[in-house]
Amino acid sequence: MVLSPQAQRAWKTVTAVVTAGTAFHVVFQVDYGDHDHVFTDIQRWYKKKMDQVFIGDLPDRRSQTRNSNTEAIQTDSVNDKSR
Repeated sequence: MVLSPQAQRAWKTVTAVVTAGTAFHVVFQVDYGDHDHVFTDIQRWYKKKMDQVFIGDLPDRRSQTRNSNTEAIQTDSVNDKSR
């Protein structure tokens, strides 16, 4: 069975869209369990960005992050001085 050129273009377009959607799902959405895997970092990044888009970067969360980062830096500098 031979497809017309228009049908071939449509088939290629559908195939490309389905392939891209499947790749997106496999990389960003699939839960591979509690252990680290090849997509762990990119999934964390994606989830963080989606939280920012849908929840927003709330001022409370920003200040908590800054405070915890500042405390970590201060703790590291104290530990370095005691060595």
